[in-house]
Amino acid sequence: MYKNVENQVAEKMRAIRNGVLIYRTENSYSRLGEVKWVFGGGTIQTITSGKVMQNGNTVSIDAEIQYAYYDEFTDIFDIRDLFMKPHLLSDLSPNWYTSLGVTISEAAFGRMYPITGSWKTKLTGTVSLKE
Repeated sequence: MYKNVENQVAEKMRAIRNGVLIYRTENSYSRLGEVKWVFGGGTIQTITSGKVMQNGNTVSIDAEIQYAYYDEFTDIFDIRDLFMKPHLLSDLSPNWYTSLGVTISEAAFGRMYPITGSWKTKLTGTVSLKE
């Protein structure tokens, strides 16, 4: 995921050459499950902000990348994901039993819990304009 973001930023750097770079991404990464199996399919949003400077045939960047992670978890066997809709908490429609704090699907297939996180990284580097 980090390499993908770096490659995308490098393309933007080449296009800007000199000036402020603000770049946003949002992607779902199924390979996050390689980090920890419960993280497969989570969504990561990024905001890169920094300054790009050209020096001859290269451009350099000094930037910060803010990351926000979001996923939902119900059960270790993914019964809801395999057999049911909706997958997202936001997709559940209100009804008389949601006022009780539980839905029928939660009782049968587990309650959905949000998993969230955020972090920042520093990005500095130089890329060739010829690529």
